[in-house]
Amino acid sequence: MQAHSPTLLKLKQASSVLDLDPKELQNLVQFNIVSPKMSGDIYLFRTADLCRALVANALKTHLGMKAQNVRTVLDSTHLSWDSLLTTKPAWLSFHVPMREGGKEEMEVKLPFRRLASAMERRLGRVALYRDPSTGAQKSQDGKKSSWLL
Repeated sequence: MQAHSPTLLKLKQASSVLDLDPKELQNLVQFNIVSPKMSGDIYLFRTADLCRALVANALKTHLGMKAQNVRTVLDSTHLSWDSLLTTKPAWLSFHVPMREGGKEEMEVKLPFRRLASAMERRLGRVALYRDPSTGAQKSQDGKKSSWLL
């Protein structure tokens, strides 16, 4: 995956690439952990957004961190998500408070290259899929059809 890739994905496409429930990705957006572009009322995720969401979800899922704490940790690292996609380090290291509001920290390492490679494989397949439909839509003659996208 190249950092300058023009890939822009809608929420459901991005959640498929991340292998993440769309509601979970929406939560990452609502908690300002991920900031996709907006086009009207549609979120458009760049590859850098996908990368940040991937790391955020790993921290949230594997460490059981609250969304607010995930955002604080990611913001404190000042990572360049675009450059991470180019360099693909084997590991990303984070210093995470052991307790909420505590001063003691522990170092957490995520296998970034492995996570990013899995995401890249799914991203390579996204062109094969159309944007998933949100349900039945009306055809031109006014009848509902569940197969129209």
